[in-house]
Amino acid sequence: MASTAGGSRDCQKKHYPQHKEVCRQLGASFVGVEAVDSGTDLGRVAVAKQDFSAGAIVLAEAPAIVFEEKNSYIDLFIKYLDAPKQIQESILDLQHSLPPPTPYEGFSLQYRDLQIEQEMTQLEHKEKHMLTMDIARKLVNISELNAFSYVPGGGSQVQVNGGDEKSALYVLASKVEHSCAPNVTSDITQLGMVEYQAQIPLNEGERITYSYMSDIYRHPRSDRRGFLESNKNFTCHCKRCSWFDECNPFKCPGCGEQAMFEGGGSGRYKESTYYCLSCKKEVSDSNESILSQIAMCANFESGLAEVQEMLQMGDLDMAKETCLMIYEDIAAYHTSQLHWLYPTVWKLASETYASLARMYMRNQGMPPDHPTVAECLRMSGYTQLLEAKWTHQTIAVMCGWTNIKDAAIERGTCHTIELNQIPPVSEVIEGLASDTTPDSAVTQSIYRAGLDLLLVRSLREDVAKLFEKYWESLKSLQDLNEGERTWIAVLIKSKGGDNRFPNHLMV
Repeated sequence: MASTAGGSRDCQKKHYPQHKEVCRQLGASFVGVEAVDSGTDLGRVAVAKQDFSAGAIVLAEAPAIVFEEKNSYIDLFIKYLDAPKQIQESILDLQHSLPPPTPYEGFSLQYRDLQIEQEMTQLEHKEKHMLTMDIARKLVNISELNAFSYVPGGGSQVQVNGGDEKSALYVLASKVEHSCAPNVTSDITQLGMVEYQAQIPLNEGERITYSYMSDIYRHPRSDRRGFLESNKNFTCHCKRCSWFDECNPFKCPGCGEQAMFEGGGSGRYKESTYYCLSCKKEVSDSNESILSQIAMCANFESGLAEVQEMLQMGDLDMAKETCLMIYEDIAAYHTSQLHWLYPTVWKLASETYASLARMYMRNQGMPPDHPTVAECLRMSGYTQLLEAKWTHQTIAVMCGWTNIKDAAIERGTCHTIELNQIPPVSEVIEGLASDTTPDSAVTQSIYRAGLDLLLVRSLREDVAKLFEKYWESLKSLQDLNEGERTWIAVLIKSKGGDNRFPNHLMV
């Protein structure tokens, strides 16, 4: 994206949609980061070469090598050997120190080494003598930890090793480290170009971070670490993980306020110790009240997993009833709206009601404005707006914009998800925070909610107001194409009178 390199940050943000399309077509790149030694086991990491405003493109880079995995390393080895010497050196530079393997991991690594040796003997390449066992082992480690997956010809959200179509390694983009409170979002084009966009203002020299995990905000620390340890072989000690587990509040056995959080190792706040931010009481992880609350949350989580299974099996009525019942129990048990169970149940409720609306339209021929369908669409949109509101609040707590204790003990209204009790959409929109952060997790929830609500004619004016309120973030949302941005702009200008979006539930 060389055309933006000399421009102002405001210009970058303003003209991002046009720049993005040019980059996608030409495979050009914009390098706003450089690799520096972190002084830790992470090795060399990516840092900003200049200041960036929120929404600006920080890095757009074409892949160094693209390969197929499909349970084999042969294509990885071939593409590495085919690459110029400078690219080979850059790829090997992605290797960093790993913790000693556990006994189970040691057994797995021995099995993997046997596979590597076997595939090296099958390799037919004029330069195969250049591929030593040490280099092959490094390449496999690097591909498992730093490769990106994408679908050629179809562009998709970046996932680290998240698919089996094509995998790619990048000289700089693969050096961007993980954080559970990322400062950039990521996207990948159908050509394999990876793009990072700033979520918050970045200073020159600041380390660039993004999340290796989807839905990062609504997972407590134990879940996040479990995923990363299982899939990426490291324990996360990012700033968020080292602080209080802000989305997992407990009821204090002393004062009764739901303002008790597990420490994260930062300062005097130790892991496995719980601290009440209201009465200052401290208890260990063996405390009877803490153990009881952990068991209760596990029961709720198990119930929500059953709802997910019902959705997959198509048992939508049972999924709806079970979801509502679990939500009522959660709301009765948890007074703090910071808890991660809330966005989890709202997400499932949205999926359930959207699926019901789709079933009514497809199987019974009901139009979107039919009262039964419209109520389902209204509920789906409403719960996604609640999820967006929760995510915004969580980000505000993580960034220090909102005091964690005040957010935890705030006595807000318990949001109902009963069809006949939800407030008007206009009232919900008015209660949403202003568009103060371009965080994609918030913006995506806003956009998805709008798409569901747009199907109901009587709600289109409300959706136009919603999109206008979040226009600055929507127009730079990486998931949208130029056509969709144009449709949003037309909808806003016409105050909902000109809707060009198709019925996405029937596509």
